[in-house]
Amino acid sequence: MVCNRRMKMFYRQPAKSWKECIPIGNGRIGGMIFADPGAERICLNEDSLWSGYPGEKQMRNANGTKKQYLDQVRSAVAEEDYAKAEELLEKHLLGEFTESYLPLGTLHVDIPALEIWNLETCASEWKTERETDPPPADSSSCDPRGKIGVTEYERGLTLDTGIAWARMKTPAGGEIRKEYFCSYPDACMVIHIESDEPLPEVRISLESELKKNGTKLLEQDTVMYYFQCPEHVDPNYVKNKTPIIWGERGKKFQVLVKVMETDGTVRAVENGAYNPQEKSDSLENGTGEIYVKEEICIEKPTQLTIVLTAVKELETGGSYAQLKERHVKDYQSLYSRVSLDLGEQPELPTDERLKALRNGQEDHPLFALYFQYGRYLLISSSRGKENLPATLQGIWCWEMQPPWSSNWTTNINAQMNYWPVQKCNLSECLEPYVSWMKRLAKSGEETAQKYCGCRGYSVNHNVDGWYATNPVGMPFGGGTSHEGCSEYAWFPLGGIWLCQEVWRAYEYRPQPELLKETVLPLLTGAVRFCLDWLVPFGEYYVVNPSTSPEHRFEDPKMPGRYRAVSMASTLDMSLIREVFLNYRRAVDCACEEGVYAERKCDESAKEWGHILEEAKGLLGEVDKVEQKLYPYCVGADGRLQEWYKDFREKERGHRHLSHLYGLFPGELFCENKELVDAAKKSLDCRMENGSGQTGWSCAWAAELYAVLGDGEKAFSYMRKLLEKSTYDNLWDAHPPLFFQIDGNLGGTSAIADMLVQDRGGEVKLLPALPPKWSEGSVKGLRIKGNKTVDISWKDGAVTAYQIHEG
Repeated sequence: MVCNRRMKMFYRQPAKSWKECIPIGNGRIGGMIFADPGAERICLNEDSLWSGYPGEKQMRNANGTKKQYLDQVRSAVAEEDYAKAEELLEKHLLGEFTESYLPLGTLHVDIPALEIWNLETCASEWKTERETDPPPADSSSCDPRGKIGVTEYERGLTLDTGIAWARMKTPAGGEIRKEYFCSYPDACMVIHIESDEPLPEVRISLESELKKNGTKLLEQDTVMYYFQCPEHVDPNYVKNKTPIIWGERGKKFQVLVKVMETDGTVRAVENGAYNPQEKSDSLENGTGEIYVKEEICIEKPTQLTIVLTAVKELETGGSYAQLKERHVKDYQSLYSRVSLDLGEQPELPTDERLKALRNGQEDHPLFALYFQYGRYLLISSSRGKENLPATLQGIWCWEMQPPWSSNWTTNINAQMNYWPVQKCNLSECLEPYVSWMKRLAKSGEETAQKYCGCRGYSVNHNVDGWYATNPVGMPFGGGTSHEGCSEYAWFPLGGIWLCQEVWRAYEYRPQPELLKETVLPLLTGAVRFCLDWLVPFGEYYVVNPSTSPEHRFEDPKMPGRYRAVSMASTLDMSLIREVFLNYRRAVDCACEEGVYAERKCDESAKEWGHILEEAKGLLGEVDKVEQKLYPYCVGADGRLQEWYKDFREKERGHRHLSHLYGLFPGELFCENKELVDAAKKSLDCRMENGSGQTGWSCAWAAELYAVLGDGEKAFSYMRKLLEKSTYDNLWDAHPPLFFQIDGNLGGTSAIADMLVQDRGGEVKLLPALPPKWSEGSVKGLRIKGNKTVDISWKDGAVTAYQIHEG
């Protein structure tokens, strides 16, 4: 077996579905590559393409009566009438579902002459079908129709360079090579094809399910396509006779496709005929029209480069070699910071390695490949302050009604996407998240005021590309919310959870401007909301109404019936404790910066003074309630309670592990052994009863066991993640047939935490090293205070380590 330490995924057959394709992206433009030799499809995305339009949709159902109904819900909860509380909340306190992230379309790069052939069966098939002698073995064509037989085929993704590729040979020994990447510095997608012999013809075209507003031929080698998004798309779980509404207010945009360099003859074919009998050629755009192809044809090229950009104008220049050089340099400036060696990478196709793992074989280097693939996905789907952060599916979406609208879900999934960003040395990938958070805070101010009667800002369970922050649950156009939806729809502390990563950014890379311009403003708004959202209950302050995401408890007054709405869920109270704690720490850091500025006679000293004066008043408010927050409770069986009472849960093996927030991703339990032990019992019970059946839940369990220092269990759930919840292209699988990127990124984070942890003021090396990873090394993992760590180990013990500044 040939082995190497180069990180790459590869396959010996083209992708047949999205579960096998290779993703590329630059944070704004994404592509899913199938790499069929003769009929290439690249499914396209652009991060700003959402159904809907700017407006006041999130406030459409928020009026002056919300506070009245909120008071009624609170009274029902206080009286332990949970059925009434849930009914009132669902009827009066919810707004419309968010809009949906949309696919841009499909780029076709067809080479009609190419066709995969198996030479072992070629001769017999030829004779059976044509009753003639087969062609010579060295012929470049197995078919008098002019088809070029592809006899050796391989496609893959080199993680070290961020370049996808395909290679194939013909019987005559010629080779055809393709490369694909999305360039961040040049803001475009690039496809490059080379052939040892001239290819008869290459055809390039674009199709889309979006509304087509026209096509313009700019040059013989350049076509501009004009499209428009629908005004509304229902979530895939909403049943409606008209799930897609087109209209004229949807986002309008353009896509440019250009053949940048080639030695072939280029000609554009406008209104090239589609065959209306073929399903792939008859995509309706909602207006009853059938799309017609506009093609760029290149005759007899041995090399060509295609560039594509969408929404924004093409600004790139230079040759393919220069584009590639700039892309690799930029990509490696992030990717190459961290390396993980768990043994040599076998020269085996990735799908075969996964199959062997599922059959019980060991493949420790596969976990290193998976780890670096997660970093690749984050780099590819989250770059640039002007772009949006990674959604439920990163940047890759291929359905007009994608799973869960492919939006941001704030009760775990959006946050899990960014768990690896600091520890895996990818702080630049947080830039879209921070910009997004600032816009959410502004949008969430109105939600906080009109839905909750509070200062600050509130972000609920779902967010879309228009920064909707309202609680969801109601179909488009108003009406009645979905019965039972309160278990997920009511989560006004989603924005508080999102603040955790903002504070982490400062902990890992302390910078005065980050503290002043981002951390303090966002934490201040979050603290204001929490102060107003808390209400007195006996001697305590609690959240009321409160839920534990997507889970239910048995109603004490109605055995056998399960409710979602009560008060003081463990998650809600943990979030408020944490944001108060982090705000105090941020203010302490601001004091230090202010003193430093004064000593230097810096002009910013006065600015720090104003900030601290405001903080002093807010901290005074925090002091009045912080010590009276409803406490953590341990149930009769020793488990950490999920709700304010020791209710019987609906699912002992529920997929969400929200009540363990204080253990991880929080650091609230670090110095409390009783709570750590109670959290461990709760986690063990969840997992023994079937939790971890979704990829993200499995990754979360691996993270929790890593924090508990149990390397064997952490590894067992990482292995389960790859065996049970991973497609052949290493994308995370969510039942029944969905993709969610959070499982990938949560898994990458868990592996990092098995090797290095910086929590509760203590750095631990190899805190949860799996016994089977007896030897290896990792370089470049980040710890707090702008430092990185390199470690080597053998027989499970550290043999060398080094901590670097900066």
